[in-house]
Amino acid sequence: MTDEFKALIAKVATGASLSREEAASAFDRMMSGEATPSQMGGLLMALRVRGETVDEITGAVSAMRALTYFIDAEATTMPQMIERASWTTIKRFLEHQALEAGRQRLGDLWQQ
Repeated sequence: MTDEFKALIAKVATGASLSREEAASAFDRMMSGEATPSQMGGLLMALRVRGETVDEITGAVSAMRALTYFIDAEATTMPQMIERASWTTIKRFLEHQALEAGRQRLGDLWQQ
């Protein structure tokens, strides 16, 4: 856990509110896998006990929206947006993208 995330947990544990930017950073770290389940639980429980502020909720939403992706965004002018994708769906999408990028890169290297 980074010192920044520790500081955010400590701040919320004292009853202080997070700014929109701090909340976005915290949720981004949690959703990107940088925080352990215990750390996530500590931060979320501290938020819940004190009560979430508008800035904290807005920051969380902005971090979650960063995970929103579009299906066939390049193939159509009206792409289908997936907002309520499960973590499994997002993981599969990212794994597929990584595989395709790896295949393309290997193909580029092979042709050199």
